Amino acid sequence: MTRELYWIWLSQGLGTASPAAQAVVEHQLDPQKLCAMSLQELLQMELFSAEVCKKLKSFSLQSAQKILDRCNERGYSVLSVEDQDYPRQLLSLCDPPLVLYVQGDTRLLGMMETLPVLAVVGTRNPSDYGVRAAGDLSRKLAQMGLVIVSGLAMGIDACAHQSTLSVHGKTVAVLGCGLDYTYPAQTAGLREQILRQGGTVLSELAPAVSVNGKYFPVRNRLIAGLSQGVLVVEAPARSGALITASCALEQGKDVFAVPFGIYDRNGAGTLGLIRDGAIPAISAQDVAYPFAQRLSRQIALEAQKETAKVQKIEEKTIQEKEKTVHDVHPFQREDEHAAHTLPKTERIYRGSDEKQINPDVESAEWKREKEKLLTEFLTLTNRHKEEIAPEEILKSLPIQNRTSQVPANARPLTIDQAEQQEENSLTESMTEQQKKVYGMLTKQPQPLEELAQRCQMSVGELTSILFEIGVPDPIRVYPGRMFSLK
Repeated sequence: MTRELYWIWLSQGLGTASPAAQAVVEHQLDPQKLCAMSLQELLQMELFSAEVCKKLKSFSLQSAQKILDRCNERGYSVLSVEDQDYPRQLLSLCDPPLVLYVQGDTRLLGMMETLPVLAVVGTRNPSDYGVRAAGDLSRKLAQMGLVIVSGLAMGIDACAHQSTLSVHGKTVAVLGCGLDYTYPAQTAGLREQILRQGGTVLSELAPAVSVNGKYFPVRNRLIAGLSQGVLVVEAPARSGALITASCALEQGKDVFAVPFGIYDRNGAGTLGLIRDGAIPAISAQDVAYPFAQRLSRQIALEAQKETAKVQKIEEKTIQEKEKTVHDVHPFQREDEHAAHTLPKTERIYRGSDEKQINPDVESAEWKREKEKLLTEFLTLTNRHKEEIAPEEILKSLPIQNRTSQVPANARPLTIDQAEQQEENSLTESMTEQQKKVYGMLTKQPQPLEELAQRCQMSVGELTSILFEIGVPDPIRVYPGRMFSLK
């Protein structure tokens, strides 16, 4: 029997997003030896709870064999934590997937620990502004050499994948169902294009697992886990994209958010992220800057190659209106002769007729020019960062004054009465499950696993309900998967 079979047995026996998987990784446990143990021997190890041990022994090796046979029939790769192409950054999760089911280039996953990787997420029902921002940013970041990860959903996810593919960038899609399914069905063509252009589609769920809402929150932790940062393009106040952002914050990753108007409901989630300290993504350089600090050489090489090859094509095909105000270089003048007044390096960068770049022949002079360009890019981006520091943006954001019409003869409410009135208004629209979870929350942060036990729910189900009620208002999330009332 193959090692894959025993890893599938162990993964399915522990269940999706099981914290017990961390013990397997930390102690480098052998799945074949665990499978051969009796229930009493598993209990004596004192690494798993009695419930987990019983669950393991209840899952048969024959069931695991059926999953492996299905993978072999359909050409799916099975990556366990001991495989070379398993993405090592997922091992730092508190509930790492022991097995990944993969379509496409598994080697890309094996290299992602050393590549610049960005997750791009957002609402399934984006505005025209959100679609334009997602497409513009994803395309430019992919040209710089970033790998784009998303969830293959309609809306922002699909736009991020498609824009990356349009410039022959690498993209990874993480599914919230088994590989036998494409959800939603409208993205089937996009999925085929990802695989055709050397991308990857993966899931931690067995191939035959169908679509279920409880799997999307646990899927989002993988999107964040694979990436070094998360860009939220457009998200309402209660959006699954905010779960991905929350996971990224717990994992110590950078979170970027595209600014929206304060009266636009579709941007309430992204504005909330910026208010709480996310990096405003006003241009592609805002997102690329933290990656450039860690992986400057790799990004610079990719960016220079792409700049030389596509600059003239991009100027002809991209309309001027697609440029954000910060994409216009600070040296550029508004008069029609602006191009002739730019410094020499700027004329080269913009692909002007005064100096044509041959990407196949790099002279010593051009190499020096490239060094100057990189230095200038980092200098300008650093200056830009200082000029629009997040705390300054936060100071300038107006606070929306929530008022209601009150009769002139009404007595003012006390603080306690006002809080009680607000809570009653909130709970009136809740389902019974949401009320149950809300009733268990306190002002003091509580661990997610402890809350799940008290509510008698799975971690995935509880996470979904918490974000349905509302994060960051009225529920606040803290590092270490802790939740409390605001």
